[in-house]
Amino acid sequence: MNYGDDLYKFDADNFVILSNGKDLKLFCEEIESILKRLKQTIFLPKKYDLTITVSAGISDKKELILSKAEDALKKARIKGLDFATLNDEDEKDIKRNFQMLAILKDAIKNSRVVPYYQAIVDVKTGKVTKYESLMRLIGSDGRVYTPFFFLDVAKKSKFYPALTREIIKKTLEDFATRSESVSINISMQDIEDEETVKFIKKSLTEFCAPDRVVLELTESEAIEDYEKVITFIRELKKIGVKISIDDFGSGYSNFAYLARFEADFIKIDGSIIKNITEDS
Repeated sequence: MNYGDDLYKFDADNFVILSNGKDLKLFCEEIESILKRLKQTIFLPKKYDLTITVSAGISDKKELILSKAEDALKKARIKGLDFATLNDEDEKDIKRNFQMLAILKDAIKNSRVVPYYQAIVDVKTGKVTKYESLMRLIGSDGRVYTPFFFLDVAKKSKFYPALTREIIKKTLEDFATRSESVSINISMQDIEDEETVKFIKKSLTEFCAPDRVVLELTESEAIEDYEKVITFIRELKKIGVKISIDDFGSGYSNFAYLARFEADFIKIDGSIIKNITEDS
């Protein structure tokens, strides 16, 4: 198979092959064949025995064909496929993501990222002992969005750090004149962002009662640098902030590091304790 002038080199390690009107099924078979041969090829066999893996995104759309092929490539990489095409549902998802990105950008610009407070009640006394700050996004039409709708989109865009800063700023403002404690969720992405960490430290150092603040580390994300997390926790605890591990057991739980985290609270994932009253 020789594509000649139909093969183009793009930026970095990206290449483009034009189908020149071939039937989509036939073109997919040809691409699959190319990828299979590449997998079986040994490069620099006398020195390193290198093999390479290649992913491909295929589009037959008449409009924005290169952009659609890139979207299909992202789909292939996320799902661990050799190649992928976009179906109607994929197109709808992409459209929804762009719409949510516009809503997200507008909400940040107009200060409509707000905390909702969930009360934590002592089952013995029936009294509220503290609150958990939950992030909500208010659309220009007044619709309230939970993180289910916007968090993944935010984390893949440049807007995510702004969400964290807004929720911390507004929560601390609300609780400056109150007596209850409040929990605020932060993610591994927050801890890995140096500017966000500086903002968190500065905000809590300046807060009137840091000992009433609990930072909840969401445990559903993989931790790549445990030492960075441990350093972050120790520096915040020096300020007086308490640390909670959220949903422990739901994601990448590491019991070896649990003691080193020196957490004040561990919130055990519901899937582990849901049968605790029946299961001996």
